[in-house]
Amino acid sequence: MSSKRMMFYLCYICNTLAIAKPIAKNRKPAKTCTDYDGPWPMMLTGATDDLRKYLLWHQTFAVSHTIAFNAIPFDKSLRSWVIMNITGDAVSADDEMKRKALGIIKETMWKEINFWAYATRVLTVVGVTKSVDEMVYMVTKSFDMHLIESKDDKGNNTSIWQLMGKPLAKDMDEHRRFLQTIRNPTKTYLTERLHQLLIKKRFVNCVWCKAETHPGWVCPFFSVMDWQGPLRPMKEPSTHLNSADQGPN
Repeated sequence: MSSKRMMFYLCYICNTLAIAKPIAKNRKPAKTCTDYDGPWPMMLTGATDDLRKYLLWHQTFAVSHTIAFNAIPFDKSLRSWVIMNITGDAVSADDEMKRKALGIIKETMWKEINFWAYATRVLTVVGVTKSVDEMVYMVTKSFDMHLIESKDDKGNNTSIWQLMGKPLAKDMDEHRRFLQTIRNPTKTYLTERLHQLLIKKRFVNCVWCKAETHPGWVCPFFSVMDWQGPLRPMKEPSTHLNSADQGPN
């Protein structure tokens, strides 16, 4: 949905509203597939308290096949729970394999000096007084993985393990260091069969609800009762490419 359409719709509701649209750092020519790439949020100002409460309560507005948007409160301290996407021969729907791979990632971080430094630095700020081992364990305690079925650029069925964990740092630079430490360990993640867990080879980004946890072709929005927004895409886009490139026409 274009910002002009959204502006028209909201201003029809309240003529005191103003919308600020973010500008991509490296903008490509208009009317390309990257028009559906991030950043997506638009800042809404001028709303009355009642309108703000209503927008946040309703949250998802599926107005028509060309207009749909979500209203969420602005909080720049929020961080995604998604840490990284994992591919490779070891990735499968087998729960035991997934459990072992998660254990390997945790054990690797427990031995990673940079991760020790992160855990100590972040938890000390919030008043945690424990040993380094206990702090590292606390940071990895929330780690979990789930399977995402996807397709590669040739249309072959592939699978991705997505590692998630509770973000602890409110500072964005600190959070980036947390992600980099896990995504780029000094020791390669290897399973017991010497299968390497490949990091950052694929990424997931739903062009519809903007979630990082599923590709657009399995977006749950389309199964919502009385959904009036954009229709389900005819093809199943690949996660090999930026799924933002697979946006609506």
